[in-house]
Amino acid sequence: MARRSLSGFLLSIAMLLGSFAWTGITLQRTIFDASRTGAIVGVLLDSETVNHALLQQVVSATDGAMSDELRKTVSLEELTTAATGTLADLGIQAAVQQAAVDTHRYLIGETDQPPTVDPAVLDTVVRDKLVEVRPDLAAALPQIKPIALELPTAGLAPIRAARK
Repeated sequence: MARRSLSGFLLSIAMLLGSFAWTGITLQRTIFDASRTGAIVGVLLDSETVNHALLQQVVSATDGAMSDELRKTVSLEELTTAATGTLADLGIQAAVQQAAVDTHRYLIGETDQPPTVDPAVLDTVVRDKLVEVRPDLAAALPQIKPIALELPTAGLAPIRAARK
């Protein structure tokens, strides 16, 4: 009877350890594999929900960068049209995709550098798209502050620390 109980206990411990090992292998080949991130991010960026969130962020950042006088002359529809054109730009799409990949790499501890979207690239495209929508703004746009996108890296330190 004691042998049977001991063997059942040891088998339970072995199964538990095997489950932990399998979970670790699975995590290393899925979540912690940065080489797969690019394809997954591509699918995410095609999502209407993600595009809408990015659009809101570009509109908000552009609106916040404008002076009060300029903000009064540009309608929300014009800002939204310019932001939509900005997100359709291939250079911006590549920059956002790279930033999302870098966010994942930062999350899993593969890099210590917090990810960013180059504000100069974003700024240039937003200005160009605003001028396409409203050509009369060409003289006023150099006065707006640089436009930047916030990436979801806040609060990621505890997640990075859990891996170590």
